[in-house]
Amino acid sequence: GITAVQGPDGKVTVHILVDRIYVLQVSGDLEQAAAVARDACTRCEKVLGPDAEETLTAQSDLSSIEFWLGNLAAAEPVNVKVMEAFKRLKGPENPYTLTSMANLAAVYWAEDKTQKAEEMDVNLVSIRSRVLGPMHPDTLRTMNSLGAAYRENGNLALAEQTDRQSYEGRLKVL
Repeated sequence: GITAVQGPDGKVTVHILVDRIYVLQVSGDLEQAAAVARDACTRCEKVLGPDAEETLTAQSDLSSIEFWLGNLAAAEPVNVKVMEAFKRLKGPENPYTLTSMANLAAVYWAEDKTQKAEEMDVNLVSIRSRVLGPMHPDTLRTMNSLGAAYRENGNLALAEQTDRQSYEGRLKVL
């Protein structure tokens, strides 16, 4: 196979390894996907560098897998690392950055860190409204999450207002 030709740390081998993470995720084998993702993260950093998009993709995949496995303590720091790298490399309004922010907000929710989730969602709604528009499905989805955060944190007036905006927007768009 390609590993015999390229070696275990060849660029093509590393790219194939990252692709394998997706296949394992889709097939539902999350434990194996996590093991492959950990290996891919190590190899990508070594072969491609810590700031390579493929490295960050493998790290993002690992964070998502850890999230779905319920390993939130493992998911959060990886997600923070990926988000900060995308902000630094691609800018705060890049789709990769915004997706990593939304993923981190979901981790905060799962960890019952609703104040952090709210802060992340406020920032996301602001950026997505400006970049994508207030009626974009991603903006509306984040508004829905923000409304839930407001409600969870006891700010019922803002929750109601945000929920209404999100609902009315979805009626117009979807």
